[in-house]
Amino acid sequence: MRFEVLGTVRVVRGDEGAVSVSEQRRRLLSVLLARANRVVSVDVLGEALWGEVRGEWPGRPDKSLQMHVLRLRRVLDRSGRLRGESGGYLLEVAPGELDAAVFADCHGRARDAVVAGALDEAVGLYRSALGLWRGEPYADVDGVEVVGPESARLVEARLAAFEELYEVELERGAFREVVPELTERVAQYPLRERFAGQLMRALWRCGRRARALTTYRQLRRRLAESLRTEPGVQLR
Repeated sequence: MRFEVLGTVRVVRGDEGAVSVSEQRRRLLSVLLARANRVVSVDVLGEALWGEVRGEWPGRPDKSLQMHVLRLRRVLDRSGRLRGESGGYLLEVAPGELDAAVFADCHGRARDAVVAGALDEAVGLYRSALGLWRGEPYADVDGVEVVGPESARLVEARLAAFEELYEVELERGAFREVVPELTERVAQYPLRERFAGQLMRALWRCGRRARALTTYRQLRRRLAESLRTEPGVQLR
């Protein structure tokens, strides 16, 4: 069984592929995955299902939560991995089952490869890690307090992995190869200075100096208009 949160939240069960999970059970599952292998309190799970206003909760929230847990267990093929603990519930997730954890492991091994000077290996690991992503993390789960910070953390980790990948690619001399990717990253994240700086370096090493300077001027204008600031010292 696999759990996927690097995009929409999905349960992939053997050869069956992704199995259907209702919206409320998906919200419940998302919190349990964000805190995988840890006990999540009944209150936190209740807020994920029904919001922070207790007056809007069902008349017997403990019973309602038990019903949702029972139905989620059926989705998980009654594997016993979702169990009640003192004060809450715990979802047991084994190594390799959660794509966010696989991403983190692969990202860490890529960094180790860079330190060891194995740049080709590092590039392969970075690209394997980034290839796990299907979109924004927890994309179909909104307004869940526990999930929001975890989603933001994953987004930042992904951006860091992209930046580290391009540093390695530039060090390897793959200037022309990364220009299209960096152009796309700059378009996606127009205020992120490191992507712009990496694109400028790649363009310059390809002999496209005018385009590199244009990239800087465009970034400087965007920063001035959006943030009332100048590019950082390193980029200048």
